[in-house]
Amino acid sequence: MHIFRAKNLQCMMAAFIIMIGFWDTGFGQASSSEGGLIERLTADIKPGNLIFIENFRLALKTAAAYKVTDAIHAGVHAKIDYKYLSKNKVNAFDLGFGPFARCKVAGGFFIQAEYAWHSFDNKYLPVSEKLRFDPEKYTGDRISARGALLGFGYSSGYGPWAFGSDIMFHTSSTIQDITLDVLEWYVGVSYNF
Repeated sequence: MHIFRAKNLQCMMAAFIIMIGFWDTGFGQASSSEGGLIERLTADIKPGNLIFIENFRLALKTAAAYKVTDAIHAGVHAKIDYKYLSKNKVNAFDLGFGPFARCKVAGGFFIQAEYAWHSFDNKYLPVSEKLRFDPEKYTGDRISARGALLGFGYSSGYGPWAFGSDIMFHTSSTIQDITLDVLEWYVGVSYNF
């Protein structure tokens, strides 16, 4: 059973991200014309999805965005997810990238929407609610999928540096089926948040 089917939601999120990129109505405290290009750029680097019980997993997500207003950021992200399945001694690398939009709602709290193209290493397949290596099904090919992620987070800091975390929900049932993941979580640092 799929946890959440959202083909229409994925299309709406892609449209939302595009709209945010062009929206400059003064929603935030500053317009995009204030400050130079460098002052309007933000950057994130966040490790996450850490698991080290039975298997090992660590993800790293980086992002760069343009501040449309002080409250609204639109940009691109990239991530790599490393998994080591100890039982079979198998390494797997998953990759993803795409556009995102972030909106600060109150203080350091924000909501975020992402659209991502994923490339999954097919060395592992979900079997009986656990990831395991299946040598008979391994072809050496990668599995591709795309989908929207919706989430929220908190970031706080001093000066241009901020520390925080975010939780993202996979809306794609295909990605949920491939990875057995419904959520991704990250903790890290942001510059010019």
